[in-house]
Amino acid sequence: MSKDVFILGAGFSKAISKLMPTLVDLSKAIRPQVEELFSAKEMPPSELFENIEALLSYLAEDYPWLTAAKRLGNRGKFLDVSRLIAEKVRSDQEQTIKSGIPDWLDALVNKWHEKRADVITFNYDVFIEISATKIKTDKDKQKITNDNIYPVPIKSLLSRKYSVWAGDPHESMTYYKMHGSINWLYSGSEDYYGETIFAGPLRESKVVERDTDIQVLKRALVPLVVPPTMSKSNFFFNETIRGIWQGAGEALQKAERIFCLGYSFPLTDMMVRYFILTNQSQRDVDFYWVNIAPHQDGLEKILPESYHLHECYVSHDAIPRFVDDYINGKIKS
Repeated sequence: MSKDVFILGAGFSKAISKLMPTLVDLSKAIRPQVEELFSAKEMPPSELFENIEALLSYLAEDYPWLTAAKRLGNRGKFLDVSRLIAEKVRSDQEQTIKSGIPDWLDALVNKWHEKRADVITFNYDVFIEISATKIKTDKDKQKITNDNIYPVPIKSLLSRKYSVWAGDPHESMTYYKMHGSINWLYSGSEDYYGETIFAGPLRESKVVERDTDIQVLKRALVPLVVPPTMSKSNFFFNETIRGIWQGAGEALQKAERIFCLGYSFPLTDMMVRYFILTNQSQRDVDFYWVNIAPHQDGLEKILPESYHLHECYVSHDAIPRFVDDYINGKIKS
């Protein structure tokens, strides 16, 4: 069965609110805190601080010229930077929610639910999960849960101490979080094969009951933030992460229409470029570029030959304008 497939990048979250950081914004915002992690002798090149994900990728790799002490030191800093990224995104997300989320987001997520769309995201925030949990099923009016939209189960953090029952199975959209999430937690170990990934609350400020338990259960765990590095092998040891990427690949293979919302295919993320090329559909695919800016030269070389590029949604209000057309059935293949 062919479905619409969506690819979301930082521009999508920026369209939800100007408060949400782009990569440049994020890098600038946490740079002072990140620099404090390093002594003068071990300070990385300044260029790496201008792209926090590049720095994260550098710290995650086991380069052959590093001593064991230096490698372990980099690993510790990687985990510290992961926390800083999660805290910044979570803070901006909370400010966005307080300021008001645009109506088009709930309308789009509801349409994804109706069409059983496949949605691939490289963002860390949880706006989509929050909107999805507002949806009630047609059959018994039960609310959709994260269990219904994630392709691979992510256990509740509270399950570390309490019996937590999963929600009833319901058909909905499928949401592939390729780079992890600010509320996904793991041990931080380099080798976390077989390890359970836990989902913390979507909004910590909403947790009233068992708040102390949440904080205790989070100790010794760190946010699962996967950098866009050429080699994500350390992160692919875990079956949950592999399952997410494999499921997303299968979704691309079945696609007839792909909508790229606010994702710009950065040159530094070769893994995604190979991911797109090696999971192309056997049929012609309409590929819609939805962004505030035109694509970079060479996008056609990144996309498979079977993709037909549409650039009718390039403007300052590209995403809201596209959403209005999509939910009203105005986009024809």
